[in-house]
Amino acid sequence: MRTNIFTLLLILNHLESVSQEQNNGFTNSLQKQIQAGGIRISYLEVNMPAEEANLGLMGFHSNVEFFNKLYAGIGLFSSVAGERGGLFTLGINTGFKQRLYHSLYLDVNLVFGGGGGGHSPVGGGAFINPKIGIYYNKSGILAGVHYSYFDFFSGDIASPGISYFIEIPLKLKFASYNKMNQYAINQGKEPYESWNESATVSTFICRFDNFFPFGSSEYTFGEKINKNLHLVGFEYEHFLKKNIFLFFHADGAYKGFRSGFMDFFVGAGVSFFSSRNFYMVPRIAFGGGGGGRIQTGGGLLIYPSLNLEQKISTNFSISENGGFLITPFGSFKALSAGISLKYNLCMGGTLNPFSGTALNSYHFFGLQFIIENQSYLKAALHYVAPENTQLLSLQINADIGKRFYIAGQTAFAYLGQSGGYAEGLFGIGIHSSPLLNDKLQFIFNGMTGIGGGGNIPTEQGFIIKPTGGIKYYLGDQIALYTSVGKIYSPFGKLNSWSFSGGVVYAFSVLTGR
Repeated sequence: MRTNIFTLLLILNHLESVSQEQNNGFTNSLQKQIQAGGIRISYLEVNMPAEEANLGLMGFHSNVEFFNKLYAGIGLFSSVAGERGGLFTLGINTGFKQRLYHSLYLDVNLVFGGGGGGHSPVGGGAFINPKIGIYYNKSGILAGVHYSYFDFFSGDIASPGISYFIEIPLKLKFASYNKMNQYAINQGKEPYESWNESATVSTFICRFDNFFPFGSSEYTFGEKINKNLHLVGFEYEHFLKKNIFLFFHADGAYKGFRSGFMDFFVGAGVSFFSSRNFYMVPRIAFGGGGGGRIQTGGGLLIYPSLNLEQKISTNFSISENGGFLITPFGSFKALSAGISLKYNLCMGGTLNPFSGTALNSYHFFGLQFIIENQSYLKAALHYVAPENTQLLSLQINADIGKRFYIAGQTAFAYLGQSGGYAEGLFGIGIHSSPLLNDKLQFIFNGMTGIGGGGNIPTEQGFIIKPTGGIKYYLGDQIALYTSVGKIYSPFGKLNSWSFSGGVVYAFSVLTGR
């Protein structure tokens, strides 16, 4: 933990210095800044107690670099092999890299977080995962191997192992947060000329899906599944070419089984134009999932699907989704059908990435990333007395105007008797005008979504979470955050006060159409 805290202080100092540079005038505050980073996908095997098959974990982490040698980020692990399908974790990580010879580098990494699921012996859910290894850098793409130690230190899982990873480079192009919603109307002139390059196309999607189990699909206790599963989730698509994209998506169940089922996928798709803004989109995805006592084996999921998409405006589309969910090492298989609302954006430049022509309009769009600790006081538990529960949380706020924002949040328990409890929430927030020389701001979130797993009785999983709090800005981009609120499960027994504290990283990105 000392390594994590020390690195966090260095990062905050670095980000604050960037923030101060950006505040030295209107022009600098809109100049394009570039933050290097990467998306790291990994695989790790962990020995399990009592001669159980090894646990295979797929990792998906997003990192940003600082001072050329340090990096930090956040990400998750999902079980894809063994007997614990449905085990997920959320963690923050810090790392150090050093060139050894030409394209060969030393890599030291530490992850701390919380998670559980699949009835795994994780105790309260807290884990630590130190790693040391080497990687090879080929044109920015990294491939490496680590010696790793994975430890749920309040549970029974603790094991050394070997992990393998690849990392794809990523560059974040951003500007000062206090210029969000500033419209760029003088292309080719300061302060916008640094943005005169090709944009990237991204799509943000809210999904509503239904799984229809068939065949030998059964629960972990052997009974055949005779109910359909209803899920809500989020998806992000990033286009590599005009009709080829990569995506990740996550779902949580809100009806059908006992709460706790969730899944996470990464995949690729191809968009075929038909007529009148209608598209056929075949896709293939791989990932992990389980929970809710559904038999997914080790958790590996394969999900081919076909989407039929109708564009309804420049930025919005509606998609009908159908597919086939396969668990190669479990009994669960299902047909799927659902509907999605898609929001398309060109980001990071003023030029259409496919035609090279100037976009019609563009403006700066505010984003805030909040990493926080949440405390649920006297949270209800199955079979035992209520107990305080601690969770690690990531929240992302996307501004819609100067006062309102759309928020998404995920949280995983790491302390208490609730290892395996997790949440996925969506909502709307409002913040006040800045006070005390733009240092202090009041906020309110109204959120709802899915929570379940662990030992917390949310029944079907539907939860409501209103909160109010304060942000204190250390600079334009960095703020400290604290809030108080309620967490309530209308169909379960969870009804607790919540308190949280964390760090906010805010910036704006150029978007256009």
